[in-house]
Amino acid sequence: MLMALALWMTASASASDPWVPAELSGCGGPCWSPSGLFPDPADCCGFYSCASCRAYRLRCAPGTVFDRRLGLCNHPHDAPACLAPNPGCYLYYLSSSFTGKK
Repeated sequence: MLMALALWMTASASASDPWVPAELSGCGGPCWSPSGLFPDPADCCGFYSCASCRAYRLRCAPGTVFDRRLGLCNHPHDAPACLAPNPGCYLYYLSSSFTGKK
């Protein structure tokens, strides 16, 4: 249910391209359009949920990162590379790959 909501919010962000700069959307800050889920450029595990141009900062569960393609939290090996300097969200995933536990 939550995944479907995340996908719906991302798909409804813009008919042409949900990833447009905030200044073009009429919103400020991290909201690239009035509604949708958008990556935090400084944190691979963080994202913003925007509703009527209001941004709410959220974090993915341990061991997952925000997948900007799908607009949801995903395992790092299934998401595009994130260049933000925040290795902390990968620690659980990396350590679990050595123990075999997830």
